Amino acid sequence: MAAVLAGVPAGSAVDRIAELRRELEAMYETDQAQRQRIAAVEREHGANSPQMAELWRKQTASDHHNIGRLEEIIAEIGWPKRSAVGERAANAAFLILQHSDLSYQKKYLPLARSAVAGKEMRASSLALLEDRILLREGKQQIYGSQVRRNEAGEWEAMSLEDPEHVDERRAAVGLPPLAEYLAGFARRSGGKVADRSGGAPLADAPPLRQDLFAAGDDARVAYEKLQKAYLASPQTAGLALQLACHDFCLRFPDHPLYGAARILAVRGSFFLGEADLAKLADWNPTEAERDPKLNPEQRAEVALTLAFKRAAARVRAEGGDWAERQLEAVVAALPPHQATQHAKQTLIRVALEAPPARAIPVLREAYPGDAGVAEGIRALEAIGGPCELAFTAFDGRAVDLREFRGRVVLIAFFAGSGGSSEKHLSQLRALAERHGAENLAVLGVSFDRTREAVQEVITRHGISWPVHFDGQGWSNALGVRFHVRVLPAYLLIDRQGVLRFRGGAPTSEGAERNLALLLAAKPATDFR
Repeated sequence: MAAVLAGVPAGSAVDRIAELRRELEAMYETDQAQRQRIAAVEREHGANSPQMAELWRKQTASDHHNIGRLEEIIAEIGWPKRSAVGERAANAAFLILQHSDLSYQKKYLPLARSAVAGKEMRASSLALLEDRILLREGKQQIYGSQVRRNEAGEWEAMSLEDPEHVDERRAAVGLPPLAEYLAGFARRSGGKVADRSGGAPLADAPPLRQDLFAAGDDARVAYEKLQKAYLASPQTAGLALQLACHDFCLRFPDHPLYGAARILAVRGSFFLGEADLAKLADWNPTEAERDPKLNPEQRAEVALTLAFKRAAARVRAEGGDWAERQLEAVVAALPPHQATQHAKQTLIRVALEAPPARAIPVLREAYPGDAGVAEGIRALEAIGGPCELAFTAFDGRAVDLREFRGRVVLIAFFAGSGGSSEKHLSQLRALAERHGAENLAVLGVSFDRTREAVQEVITRHGISWPVHFDGQGWSNALGVRFHVRVLPAYLLIDRQGVLRFRGGAPTSEGAERNLALLLAAKPATDFR
């Protein structure tokens, strides 16, 4: 550091280091400001609540500022060493880097390693940074520092290399045993620590009737295989998935993943025909709502998943608008589960896709005075009003909605890392070409976290339209502003710059119908 400040008078150099120390210590406070509230807000409102989204919106704005300023400090004095700036300021530098994008983390990883080698940074901090980089690159972590809630709501380490020896590796860098580390998350945010043993089947379990998982698999291995089969192709998993879920529940009736397996069976039942149902004998996935082993949140998820199934059947049989049908079905299923977070968040989600005149009264009646619901109502009330929007796109283009006046604008929200966004992204290009750039302007909003992921999506799908990207995932600034809680999603803005429609899949039948209305509409048409 002295070399960096060579040529600066000694007194001035000391004063400058002291100034930077104070600044870094202040940045430590802003890095932790919202994070210290996360556990309490999650316990009170839920992990996917609007309150959590707002918390992360504020924090990500602070993170953006902090990493930019840290780069300037590193350019001036090198990596902030604790021997120069003190323990708290040096730890602030680590935390800011840990909470930044992958590109920054990889850029400064060599400096962090050098700092540890020189005893200027904790080895445990480097372990956390390396784990996060590995997971973001699609690899297994080494120290188990990155954790999540699994399908049973329990705390566990994310994808981990050689878990049997993880505590030895953790001890070598000054980290506590993994079980103790996970217990801290459970204590602060609620829930339990996942049983690492995996769960053995009942000794008298009946023989398997399928081959999606094997008799020797423990509960966690078996469930992972069920989930993999469903995600790979829910349409073709069909009868085999149902038999496997039934086998799972018979073999592991007391395991925490029992409820997750029942819910998976309910989701898979969407793709069963009458002949398949007849082969299930004593297993009926639609009866899961009455299973006493499920907790209230799980029963709510079952009930509302089945409500979507009934809505889809009604549209097939009678026709009608999907957004309205699903809202009707959810409202009908809501009363027994109204106190659950899942029910509330599901109602908000489907209401945001329905006509405001129908959805707003429903929300107000179901959850009067609820702050999260009030945000959803404000998002619906924005429909019919002017939409002002300006940003710098991923490729550096300046975007301002005012420049698109005279054209209909479709804003598509997506994430490119697999999932349901993929199918619609592949169709969106054809949609844009079919209507022509003189009539339709398409803008993208990426919920991906790395520039590499966004570039891969743009290349794979041949995307030429501007894409908004800020690396904040579900806390994306435009996602928070427009209250986007599920992907894919879209907004439609008319030729005069008025927000007219919002919904789910941008290439769905309903979306294309709304788009056709705007393309053909006269300037004064009111769609509310």
